[in-house]
Amino acid sequence: MKDLKIGFVENEVYVVKQFGNTFKLVDTLGNKIGANGITTSTRKSAFNENKALQAYVNKKGKKTFRKVSMDVYNNLIAPLNTESGGVQ
Repeated sequence: MKDLKIGFVENEVYVVKQFGNTFKLVDTLGNKIGANGITTSTRKSAFNENKALQAYVNKKGKKTFRKVSMDVYNNLIAPLNTESGGVQ
C-alpha cells in the first residue's frame, strides 16, 4: 500500500476568471485551464468571493479543490517576476 500525501498540493493553485458567461481556471503561468473537473458552483462562488482554488488530497487519495485566500496564489506568482520587474 502506497503512502498518500494528505493535504493541500502546494503548486496546484488556480484563480477563477470569467470569460463571457463561463468561469474558467487560470494557472500561475497565465494559461487558461478550463473547468478541470471542478463544478460550476465551486468556481462561481470562488470568483464571487475573490478566492483562489487549491488542490487538496483527502485521506482516500481523491483530489478535490478548496477555496483559499488570493495570497496563496499571489505568493506563487511573485517568484516568477524577474529583477527588471517583468514577468517571465
